[in-house]
Amino acid sequence: MTTHRISARLLAYLYALFVLYFAFSMLSPVLPLYLEAVGLSPLLVGAVIGVLGVVRIPLAPVAGALADVLGRKRVLLAGLVLSAAGTLLLLLKSVALLVAGRALVGVFGAFLAPVAWALVSEEASERGARGGVLALANAVASAASVAAPALAGYLASALGFEAVISASALLLLAAAPA
Repeated sequence: MTTHRISARLLAYLYALFVLYFAFSMLSPVLPLYLEAVGLSPLLVGAVIGVLGVVRIPLAPVAGALADVLGRKRVLLAGLVLSAAGTLLLLLKSVALLVAGRALVGVFGAFLAPVAWALVSEEASERGARGGVLALANAVASAASVAAPALAGYLASALGFEAVISASALLLLAAAPA
C-alpha cells in the first residue's frame, strides 16, 4: 500500500477484523481448561470444542453467497451478535448448553470471517490497492491471533475462566458497530 490513505470505512472494517480474530483467539488456550474445570471428560471437551468446526465447515461455502444476497454489513452484525450470544451460553455450564453455544458460534461464525474479508477486499478494490490493503488486513488479523491468547491467559489467572468468556463475547459486540 504505497501512499494510499486509509478511509474511515476501511479503518472500521480493519477494527472489526482485529476484534473478531481477537475474540475468537482468546478462547483457544482457555476453553479446554474451562471445560475440564466444569467437569467434562476429555471426550466431551473434544466434542464441545469440535462441534464448532463440524457446524462451520459445511456452512462456509454458503456464507459468502448468502451475505451477497442479504447484505454483508447486515450479516456481519447478526453474526457478531449471535456469536456473542453463543459464547455467553458457555457460562451456563450445562453440557447441552455448552454444545449449543459452540454450535451457535459455528453457525454464525461461518459468516463472520468471509464477510469481514469481503468488506475489506471490496473497500480495497474501490481504492485500487487490493494487495496492500489485504496484506495490512492479514497483519491485523495475525496480530490479534497472537496477542489474544496471552491476554486470555492473564485474565484467566487473574479473574477466572468466566472473565475470558465474557470478554470474548463483549469484544464480538464491540465489533458490531463497524
